[in-house]
Amino acid sequence: MAKLPQKPRQHVLETESRNFVRGIFPSEWNVADVPTDYGIDLDIEIVEKTNVTGVHFSMQLKSTDEVKATKDGFISYSCKTSTLRYFLEKIEHVVFLVYDAKKKTGYWIWVKDYLVNDLSKNKKWKKQTTATIKIPKSNLFTSKSVEQIKTRVMHTHRQAKLLNTIQLRENPYIRYALQVDGNKEVITMSSKYPGAERDYPLTFDFKFNFDKSPDAQLSHRSLQDAMKKGLPAVIDGKFIESAKFPDLLDPETLGYDEFKPDKMFIVPISQNRKFSAAITILDRNDNVLFHMPFVEFREKRYGTDEIVFTNDAQQLSIRFSLTLNLVDHSANISFRTHFMSLNVFQASETLKFQNAFATGSWFYLVNTSTNTPLIKTKIPENVISQPPSILIDVASNLAHIQEKTGQIILWPDQISYEEKDLIDEIVAIIDTGVANAGNQIGFSLEKNSVQNFATSFSKESRYNFRIEANERYVNLFGQKIVLGSASIMLLGARPNDETATRLTNLSNLPDGALVQIELEVDDPGIKIYHHKWLPSHVKDSLNLKFADGRQDSPSTLSPSPPPPPPNHTDGTAA
Repeated sequence: MAKLPQKPRQHVLETESRNFVRGIFPSEWNVADVPTDYGIDLDIEIVEKTNVTGVHFSMQLKSTDEVKATKDGFISYSCKTSTLRYFLEKIEHVVFLVYDAKKKTGYWIWVKDYLVNDLSKNKKWKKQTTATIKIPKSNLFTSKSVEQIKTRVMHTHRQAKLLNTIQLRENPYIRYALQVDGNKEVITMSSKYPGAERDYPLTFDFKFNFDKSPDAQLSHRSLQDAMKKGLPAVIDGKFIESAKFPDLLDPETLGYDEFKPDKMFIVPISQNRKFSAAITILDRNDNVLFHMPFVEFREKRYGTDEIVFTNDAQQLSIRFSLTLNLVDHSANISFRTHFMSLNVFQASETLKFQNAFATGSWFYLVNTSTNTPLIKTKIPENVISQPPSILIDVASNLAHIQEKTGQIILWPDQISYEEKDLIDEIVAIIDTGVANAGNQIGFSLEKNSVQNFATSFSKESRYNFRIEANERYVNLFGQKIVLGSASIMLLGARPNDETATRLTNLSNLPDGALVQIELEVDDPGIKIYHHKWLPSHVKDSLNLKFADGRQDSPSTLSPSPPPPPPNHTDGTAA
């Protein structure tokens, strides 16, 4: 026989793969070959019964006699990177299928999902010539696969159609948006400019049918509260007898031939009204217990019967809620407090407010713009508990420390009695400049710094020392509170027995060695004078003499650094 043209094996495989998928797709579906192969072999249109839907997706077929299977359960296939990038550019879904000619079966994957979620982990794949697609061996192409494909493609088409319809809608007043959350699509509208809702009002006509069941009565009350008070509500669709929408939201124009809402969500609305007010609490003798000069109230919601204003937009620890009743023309105010992330000044003000409200007699709320009283009411007894007085004092002292030092101090979860004593000591330093540090002090000095002192040392003698510290600080709630430079005065001090022994044996120590010095001081004990906080007359006297008036010149040592006085956490840097 004369030699004739040969049909390549690959052409045979391509024909087999096309016949394979056509045999699985429903016969009524339109499966068309794509004549020019840029990465797509088939264009498929879904047909439901005899209705042509206009819903399409694409398919890329790869056929082989030798399927490559990995040990971890995947079918791998190498593709040109340019083809994969082309898949990402396409709007519609693309099914990638590898046909095993020997087993007469196919393995499929949503290829764009794989590229975005898996292959993208290799950030350099787009710069490669080829990349490998991995398909789970369990992803067999069957009639069950067709149902999965149809469900997803139809759902995506519905979302795209909604988006396209919204983009085509032209209205000078209303802006549309589509929000997609899984299988749920939400169409939202917003005004294109302030006041557009008044220039172009939308009217909805709903008819409800509430029976006597508990669920129906609860929904009915929720609907009434939504209308009268502006409260949020959810009405089940079974209680909605009919719904008529304005033309701009007509379900038919958005692609729904038949539409019945599953639920109606009613959310609070606001006209963004606001005003400022002052709050004052008085005792029974009209003495001011607490005054807050500025509270900004903003409208949170309104209904036909009441309007609610809050100061939630303010960074305050006291949150007020003002309800204006439009039926009986009354007003009611409530509040809540919190201490999270407050500095000590804010915490102190909050405690003072709580104390004033717990002990006060009259509450005033005045509109500061019009000077009109909005609320003037007697405070009922025992509405809230009075904060412990010790806590108010501690908060006030902490606020004083913050104000004077300029350091922001956060309000702690709890305060120990030791921390309270330290707070009292810091306040005393700030107010007087002087701190008592007990009758003992210890510090370390280099050997050469104490040799002169050691040569004149006598166990029976008392010595006067003045130690200069460049910076002194205390540790409060894990925060360094800087108190500034200080002079530490020790009058009538002597080394204890252990220090006396060290001083007599200095020759045994190498040069530069640190020597621990521990001194005992006569009453009234050690005085620490903080220069920043001292009154002028005391500060001047420190340059000439001791605070007790004695003129003898003190010895001066420069510890590096002096250790803390006993009984509290302290740090001093020389």
